[in-house]
Amino acid sequence: EGKSTTLVNLAYVCAQAGYTTIIIDADLRRPRMHTFFDVASSTGLSTYLTTKMPLEEAVMQTPVPNLYFMPSGITPADSAGLLNSKRFTELLADVKSRFDLVLIDSPQILGVSDASVLAAEVDATMIVVQHRKLPRHMLQRVKQAVDNVGGKVIGVVLNNVDIRSDASYGYYTGYYQYYN
Repeated sequence: EGKSTTLVNLAYVCAQAGYTTIIIDADLRRPRMHTFFDVASSTGLSTYLTTKMPLEEAVMQTPVPNLYFMPSGITPADSAGLLNSKRFTELLADVKSRFDLVLIDSPQILGVSDASVLAAEVDATMIVVQHRKLPRHMLQRVKQAVDNVGGKVIGVVLNNVDIRSDASYGYYTGYYQYYN
């Protein structure tokens, strides 16, 4: 669906706009964010949550001004338990006080409880969906899962829409072609 790529692109644009932005890779089951920054994920969120490591040792500045990154760290045995801890709640409060924007990558919400734990802790959730891959009733289940934990959905990103070949987007492509 492109959730990690969407998050990195959003973070990049926000950092370029002057917002101090941090990305936290909280997909502790299948971390991928570290590949975008070409860094190891051996130290990061899971390390921070299981030790007394200071935040400064778990966060790195990227080559992009204003953009910081906290890798996932080593894959833990109980990722949902770590994310549902007092230390994680304290981490969120700390990073909110230090950064303008805190963007968190999570696993998919249907299938594992980690994303539901995160949705309950964060200010807002953005759903990323690949075009024509998730039936409407499943998308409604995703929204309901966020709602059930007291989360707030602020929007949906629809990825991989081919406006050249999808007839339902013909109006928009015609509009753009007219003004080109």
